[in-house]
Amino acid sequence: QAAISASKLKQNIGKTREVIIDSVADNIIARTTSDAPDIDGLVYITGPAGRPDKSDYQVGDITQVTITHTDEYDMWATDKR
Repeated sequence: QAAISASKLKQNIGKTREVIIDSVADNIIARTTSDAPDIDGLVYITGPAGRPDKSDYQVGDITQVTITHTDEYDMWATDKR
């Protein structure tokens, strides 16, 4: 099942996705608007210089990101801001 999930997520690399911010603690963590919280994978957001400014985000914000890489269950993305 992990291989199937990894293959599906890999198709998102380079694409823009709309995400909902779930956490701004240690990392900016989000989920796509089609994913369920605490069930589906996460999207870890980085900024253009690697670390985004956490003051730019609040839980519940919706933003556009570009997916940069994936693993079996999660994705990493750069914010479009």
